[in-house]
Amino acid sequence: MKLLKRVQINMIRNSGKSFLMLTLTVLLGTIVAGAVIVSQAIHQTTLQARGNIPPIATIIVDMEAVLNADDEALDIGYVNHITLNQIANLPYVTQVDESLLWPGLTWLDIYFPDIESEYFIRDENPLDNWPRLRTLNARGVSNVSAVHLTNGLFNLVEGRLFDESDLQAQTDVYHPTPIIIPQIIAELNDLMVGSIITLHSHHFELPDNANVPEGGFVGVDIFDHPYNNWIEVPYEFVVIGLVDVDYTLALHSEAFYMQIFVYNVAFIPNWKIEMIWKAQFPTSLVAREVFNETGRTLEEILTPTIFFVIDDSLNLESFRVAGDALLPEFYRIDTWEHVVTPLENGLNQISMIVQSSLWVGILAILLVLVLLLFLFMSDRRHELGIYIALGKKKRDVFLQVALETVIISTVGMIIAMVIGNLIANEVNQYMVSNAIGQGDIWRTGSTVIGGFQEFSQLEFQGIGRELALEELISFFDVSLSARTIVLFFIIGIGTVLLALIISSYYLFKLNVKNLLMKGKIG
Repeated sequence: MKLLKRVQINMIRNSGKSFLMLTLTVLLGTIVAGAVIVSQAIHQTTLQARGNIPPIATIIVDMEAVLNADDEALDIGYVNHITLNQIANLPYVTQVDESLLWPGLTWLDIYFPDIESEYFIRDENPLDNWPRLRTLNARGVSNVSAVHLTNGLFNLVEGRLFDESDLQAQTDVYHPTPIIIPQIIAELNDLMVGSIITLHSHHFELPDNANVPEGGFVGVDIFDHPYNNWIEVPYEFVVIGLVDVDYTLALHSEAFYMQIFVYNVAFIPNWKIEMIWKAQFPTSLVAREVFNETGRTLEEILTPTIFFVIDDSLNLESFRVAGDALLPEFYRIDTWEHVVTPLENGLNQISMIVQSSLWVGILAILLVLVLLLFLFMSDRRHELGIYIALGKKKRDVFLQVALETVIISTVGMIIAMVIGNLIANEVNQYMVSNAIGQGDIWRTGSTVIGGFQEFSQLEFQGIGRELALEELISFFDVSLSARTIVLFFIIGIGTVLLALIISSYYLFKLNVKNLLMKGKIG
């Protein structure tokens, strides 16, 4: 009689035992299936969340290291060009952008974000106390695919972005320089694409009759002093593009400042900012002498903020580790990875429960199958003995038992997977909402260090995106993917085979002679 025919007859003849094994496999398999499905969903959620992080990194001062330093007169210095080149040459980097900051513009009418929350109570005239926030926040651009405009919160709605000719230094000082501004700023100032606007930098001019004491004026308020004489130097710009700012309400205490910076930004070529700084810097040195102030050197001022574009968001962590190893003390790589850290922490708590359930399920299935197989083979010992007595090898008899077990277990696992998927669908939204909805800090990109709240430099630069709770929940997909199905069956069949191997001890130790001497054949 062929093997498959014997398997079919024995399964029908022992239908009660087969049904018992099927039922137990379904019950225990459902636990394993649900654990595998949820575990894979957690893994994919993390990958999708990380995949939605802008693949941008920059270098910032490590405030945690600074706050923990013992030296009160700490000089953190600067990152030299050799280190910057080493980081830029890491295999993950596909583009390097440099961005200078304007030395200080006279302002246009700016946009004041309407923010009122438990974290920020808006004053009657909130900008009166922060005059610097009224200036246009101009940032330099060095690349036609500038990270601010391709990976940030800014979307071109009218006009164009910079081209190569815009980013090459112009010798004609009277030719208006291209500028890109937010649409809201254009509306507030009646501007459009093609408009010519004049912005000013400030040059200090000491009056001819000034009487400056040796060592300058000490302890004098620069804004109330008669020698506080600043001349506005005009620069003309032509609006080539308008951008929309995709910034939803952030709920942390610095939201007001951050949105002021992001909404009131302007983008101009780096060469123009460098030219303005070089023209203004000698006059600022005079102001320092007059008012006995210190400040940065021109070289330090013209050290740009560096942005590294990474080939894949999933490689940000590897790049951060490699970059941190090259940086000097008190500096670190800043990415948006920490935005998903609270999410991962919440999901990891679920994952620990799921992993525990998975191992309990696997051990339970293994134990139950081993006991059932020992029981079934003990009950069928005379039948199995006859097969061996008639010339069947023990391995062939074992193969028959194994085939019966695998068929029953496979059917049970299919049913268990369907039930497990239904259960996972019911509980996934609750679990994820509970895991990532405990607080809002994951939305902001900020971390709290020793009572000091540190914000991502990328966030102030307008690079990044906020992941809404609903979007994160949508990442938690418990549908049955090919990977999930394959993984479940590998675990299930592997457990069954292990149970068969353990229980085969009974069969191979079976003494056929003693069994047949008892005269019972079934």
